[in-house]
Amino acid sequence: SQLPKVFVAMDFAKHIKARDRKRKLEAVCRSDRRAAAAASKCMRVLQFGQAAASSSMQGAANHDEDDAGGVASSDGPAELFSSSSDCSSDRGSERGSDRISDRAPGRGSDCDSERGSDRSSDGASGRGSDRSPDPSDATSDDDGDDGALWDDVIEESADSVNGDGGAGDGAGGAGDGAGGASGAVDEGAAHGGDDGVVHIAPGFLQPVHRTMPHLSYATLAVYGELLAEKHKLSRNATADLLLYTKLALPPDAVFADNPYRLRRFLESCNSLRSERLLFCPRCSRPLVEALPLTCEPCGKQFSSVDRVAKVWRMDVRAQLRQLIERCGLLSVVSFPADVTRRPGGLSLWQSTAYSAFTHLIDKAARSDLTVTVNIDAFSVFSRAVYNICPVYLTVNEVPDHMRARFTVVCALWACRNKVSVDAFLPWLVAQLNSLRIEGVMFRTGGGRDGTRGGCIRFHPLLFVLDAPQRVEVTGLQHCSAVYGCDHCYTVTLHDADRGGNARIFPCELSADALQAASDAGCTRPRYRALQDTILLATTIPAGAGHNLGVVRLSPLHRLQGFDFITSCPPCYLHQCLVGVVGWLLRQHFLPVGKRPDKMAENPDLSRHVAEVDAKAASIRVPASHQRGPRTLADLGHFRGHEFECWLLVYGPMVLGDTLGPFYYNQLLLLSSSIFWLSLENCPLTEVTRAAKTLRVFYASLKDGFSPAAMTYNAHQVCEHLVPAAFLFGPVWRTSAGLFESLHYGLKTRVKGARFVGDQVHSAIRRQFSRRAVMHQLGLASPFAARGFLQGVQETMADGTRVYTKLHDDEFRWALLTNGWRIERYLPALQHQRSLCCFVAFAASDDGVQLAFGRVDAIRRSPTRGTAILMVRRLRTVCLLDPEYYISGVAQNDGCRLRHIQRVVDNPFGDIGGMHFCLPVVDVLGTCCVTDTHIAFLPHVQTSFAA
Repeated sequence: SQLPKVFVAMDFAKHIKARDRKRKLEAVCRSDRRAAAAASKCMRVLQFGQAAASSSMQGAANHDEDDAGGVASSDGPAELFSSSSDCSSDRGSERGSDRISDRAPGRGSDCDSERGSDRSSDGASGRGSDRSPDPSDATSDDDGDDGALWDDVIEESADSVNGDGGAGDGAGGAGDGAGGASGAVDEGAAHGGDDGVVHIAPGFLQPVHRTMPHLSYATLAVYGELLAEKHKLSRNATADLLLYTKLALPPDAVFADNPYRLRRFLESCNSLRSERLLFCPRCSRPLVEALPLTCEPCGKQFSSVDRVAKVWRMDVRAQLRQLIERCGLLSVVSFPADVTRRPGGLSLWQSTAYSAFTHLIDKAARSDLTVTVNIDAFSVFSRAVYNICPVYLTVNEVPDHMRARFTVVCALWACRNKVSVDAFLPWLVAQLNSLRIEGVMFRTGGGRDGTRGGCIRFHPLLFVLDAPQRVEVTGLQHCSAVYGCDHCYTVTLHDADRGGNARIFPCELSADALQAASDAGCTRPRYRALQDTILLATTIPAGAGHNLGVVRLSPLHRLQGFDFITSCPPCYLHQCLVGVVGWLLRQHFLPVGKRPDKMAENPDLSRHVAEVDAKAASIRVPASHQRGPRTLADLGHFRGHEFECWLLVYGPMVLGDTLGPFYYNQLLLLSSSIFWLSLENCPLTEVTRAAKTLRVFYASLKDGFSPAAMTYNAHQVCEHLVPAAFLFGPVWRTSAGLFESLHYGLKTRVKGARFVGDQVHSAIRRQFSRRAVMHQLGLASPFAARGFLQGVQETMADGTRVYTKLHDDEFRWALLTNGWRIERYLPALQHQRSLCCFVAFAASDDGVQLAFGRVDAIRRSPTRGTAILMVRRLRTVCLLDPEYYISGVAQNDGCRLRHIQRVVDNPFGDIGGMHFCLPVVDVLGTCCVTDTHIAFLPHVQTSFAA
């Protein structure tokens, strides 16, 4: 009777093995393609580096010889590395691809396991992450004599920094070569990194070959690391890139010919301080780094450091100083004194929270900026639990499309268990208070010419968190509790149909909830306030787990000038896009058995997926979208920016005939509200109207589906998103999309299944070192001007960059300062899927009426020297207001539907009418176009991961 089950199990095992082989083969192919693509740029990078380093190499060499205190180089890399070792490359080829997104921890190669176990026992003897070995370097520890000579040069570099450090000073002692050298370098950097100067051993500044006097070992090393970081290369792909570089150089040239030496060179120049702490994964209590690791409160013992939770505390001030002195932060920010405010518009500069910040500072001094903090964990492996939780900090005054360049990692948590913010939140509060009061001192990077020093204070403005992290940070109950809202005292109802911990969030706050809040002493019984939350946390009844949803007093109450209730708003990405929009699309287009609300009786549209996909494929998408519309069959793999496009553009354009009238107008209610809340400088009257429209949408969920549709995410969007817009500006400023994209960059730096946190920590330090070395040598990135548009022709007086000069005053392309890309229309473009020649602009003084036009020419203004667009206006018709159909109210108090309209004429034909001049500052955005409709996204979706 069991024989058929055995056959089924055998077939399933064969299927799993075949799938694994297929994934590994695909990973190898992707790795080879990335290596080939990066290698095709190798010669251009070599030529760029040789030209860029010619003017600064001799000066940098003399400077480092003086700073080394008379320590002379032995023979330099030219003689030390005359013969390269092939051990690491052979080992790498046997392993295949290093992309381990589907590999579970502990399934790495035997070589990784042996070295990982040795390092876990040796690395536990030292304290702090600066003494911990980097397991990602374990592939090339046995390079023979060349490896020993390499360690000697690394020790020489550490000596030039520290003066007396050696390999024996590092964690692991002399028995662990990689760990000892790494510990010596980090120990030396900890003593020599405050001067802001990178100390490079003079041997690394020697030319790689006598025929290339201006191309040094250090130049090739930093460019190799830059290529690997830019293209997310695996370890094998990086090794192939270095091999191709070796073939392009003379046979006796000397450079870092394997990834191990590449990383070790950058580690030898590292000056970023960091501290590693160990915590018990069960109770989050700190542990002493001494094997065996024992947690006294819970009695749990751990045999390896990799089995416990690790927290790295980075030097935040040093990273911000590097952004100012070496990355030009102050040259791209907009200080409050330099911003021209438009009265009555929705923007960060006119928001309630930012206005309160500007009243507390001296705006004329230009010495205060605001920052946003994000705490979000992500899983490294798809089939095993291992969480990495970075703490990001980004500057708000930087243009949105450049914020990824000016984001630093404050701390890093790595563990197999749930993240515990108590391990780093008190330390983070102390760091933010120091940045707010003392600021960051810098020597260069200020002033108009970028040569002045000074001090910049960074004030925390808001924390962008998803729902689980928000309640953990603020000390409130989870959304599945009775008081499940972290912004009001709404009493949730148990959903008996779904069972478990499912809750229903009613539309209105009950009288009993208001009375309970008043009896508890709350001054604002409808919405949570900072003082009320502190009062409730200090008066929790004995034996009760909470007091009106307050579990404990958050460590954020010690953060000066920060309201951790209002300054932790709902996340636009998690609550609105992934939460509400994703719920609606899954409810409409998934089969009945896979719907989120199985009790709802809405029509089954899963059989119309192919029809909707065909309509979506006809949409011409501008470059402001990260990607074009994908098929709804991949709905389970959609990202946040795709949900945003389906809400604001694709859905209203193609779902009119597929959804019923009720559900289509319900979608338009949410679409029009989110559009006005996302538009920069939106009239505040429309923001107020959006609150009314969202309440109508929230009430319609119960009528269109079932009470189960009134979820936590829908409650946050319809009740608390508008107050967040008044506080911080357009809702995309409260989105975690930037930080979610940065997660991908950290995940690609993981090259092995063991010591994942150590690998990510090492990658962060190498990036800091690479930037410092490039600045020290005067090297510029060859990808600085790389992008969708290349070959800058001219920069206008208003900052607009124009490309592809056609005539004296006409151009083909224009790149606006806010990131919009505009092109001149040509008849051949109507057959392309991507085009940027249709724009939206305000047709009335109040900014409520919108118009659309086609750009027929891009010119320079003869009087002002600014960019102007020659636009031919399209004749359009507004859609019917959806609120009439949903609410049945004759008077419309909600926001107007204006961002999507029907086109009367063929937009790709002869429109007719006269041209008119449109300044680029009046452009609201570029549009998506079909033969019948036109719509636009209110902001640029920047591909931060690139």
